[in-house]
Amino acid sequence: DAFQGLAPLDANSLAGTDVGIALALDDTTLPTAPTVYLTNVGEGDRGEFFPPNTEAPAACNESDFSVLLPANENLKGAIVVNVVASPDEIPNAISPGNPTNSYGFIRFRATVD
Repeated sequence: DAFQGLAPLDANSLAGTDVGIALALDDTTLPTAPTVYLTNVGEGDRGEFFPPNTEAPAACNESDFSVLLPANENLKGAIVVNVVASPDEIPNAISPGNPTNSYGFIRFRATVD
């Protein structure tokens, strides 16, 4: 809930849920601050947090990206962000900041142990 109360929320975000992910993308300028905030739950926006000991998407399973990460192997939790929706793509950068829409960032709060 590191970004609770900040706006704008991503499309399909469920109001009143914890907002813990910030995403910066802009096709006209290099963003220096988040441009949209994502909730932690899988209600339809582009971000989701999978708590420890819960099943996570195959993209989180480094030993086999074709099968879900079993709950007993998700020991620290996982965050998944769909940066752009298909068929959109982020273009390769030609040089730093060129094109402007080749740059962005994702922020979330984590505990290091």
